[in-house]
Amino acid sequence: MKAIRTLYHGPTERRGSRISASTGERGQRIFLSDWGSMNVSEGHALAARKLCEKMDWYTDMIGGAFPDGSMVWVFAASHDRTIRRFQVKISAKLPGALGIPSERREYWINGVGAGEVRSLAIDRAITVDNLEHVTVISAEERPL
Repeated sequence: MKAIRTLYHGPTERRGSRISASTGERGQRIFLSDWGSMNVSEGHALAARKLCEKMDWYTDMIGGAFPDGSMVWVFAASHDRTIRRFQVKISAKLPGALGIPSERREYWINGVGAGEVRSLAIDRAITVDNLEHVTVISAEERPL
């Protein structure tokens, strides 16, 4: 199972403060330089979520802190601790589009059950892809 480590980096002469999120693997890292009015702890959570979005991992996470101020995030799972991979197909409208749904998309989403991944797909379509009137067509389990 993957884990994400987030770390606060204070300001330097060249850059303002940032929070990094990484799995320790190549290409699986982001830097967050703007976390608005959130406190640093909330910024850690946001950085972990942003890395998940980059990697197309849509699931709940549980975080814990180390004495050095870094945090580690793991995926929350059901009581059986089994996360499965689903291919979810949706139908939706682009913002302001009239008439019948104009978009059909597929998402690969990890979750513990079809109900959870359907909800995660709808959330992703609305918040990340800015779609409206989202309907899930199917959610089929595929091997990880």
